[in-house]
Amino acid sequence: MKYCAALTILLLTGCEARSISSPAPVSALPVVPTNTPTSTPMTNTKAISPTQTSAPPTSTPVPTVTAEQVRTFVVSMLQDPQRCQLSCWWNIVPGETTWEAAKNFFVQRGLGWIENTGQGGTTFRVSYPDHPTPFSYSVDVNLVAKNDSVQSISIKGEGGLISSHFAQDWRHYSLEEILGQYGQPSQILLTINLPHESGANSFYTLYIFYQQHGFGIAYGGIADDGGSKLRVCPSLEQVSDIDLWLQSPKSSIAIDRIALPSDAKPYTRSLEEATDLNIAAFYKTFKDTGNQRCIDTPASQWP
Repeated sequence: MKYCAALTILLLTGCEARSISSPAPVSALPVVPTNTPTSTPMTNTKAISPTQTSAPPTSTPVPTVTAEQVRTFVVSMLQDPQRCQLSCWWNIVPGETTWEAAKNFFVQRGLGWIENTGQGGTTFRVSYPDHPTPFSYSVDVNLVAKNDSVQSISIKGEGGLISSHFAQDWRHYSLEEILGQYGQPSQILLTINLPHESGANSFYTLYIFYQQHGFGIAYGGIADDGGSKLRVCPSLEQVSDIDLWLQSPKSSIAIDRIALPSDAKPYTRSLEEATDLNIAAFYKTFKDTGNQRCIDTPASQWP
């Protein structure tokens, strides 16, 4: 019997200091053995049936650490993925890493763990002492598992327009870095959400997909209104949020099906439909580090 279960990672970095227990060093995570039967159920996880009522989320006790320790670890992983190339995320590899190994990775570092038989997500917050609000930016991490291995990971980093640290910490995932590391994308889509009120901002989401590598990444921000045209500038300093969707490169599922919400389709165009660029021209324009380029799209294109 096949079944799916989702787990959510909770990483809180509040300002209250607690007893100190240093996070464990990063090491390679166990993978599912090749001779493991595909029907083997996940440890401590019940199979989902159509008539079964989902159990309430369960949390696992974690070592107590300070907010500073958590922030240091999280930021170090964002800034230095340690040869963990996408679709790997923090040494968790979709299709290979076991559920238990992923769980232990977070729990042993005091980063929290909430498990549910249904899909769900929660937030950890990265706090800097010089930031005026309780936290600088937030990151959501969600893992989905099947047959005792992690199948997909989704990540959302949010707070770029209010945090001076966001661009610094997420530099490894900037558009120019992604293009430089992984080459020309397999697909690029653009979504524009026009305001309902006069004088309000329009917002964009620029989707970059690498089906061959098993991941997609999206940059969101404010689309500058130029009258007949809308301007999209995806440099990290002007990005409000970054989303990633990761799966095994061997997966037969199109990565854009995972990334795009169904209600976004009427507001989504291919790069070629929305602009005068094709993927090759876009790649050549934006791959150079420090190239602060923008793309224009006709306002009439968007409902």
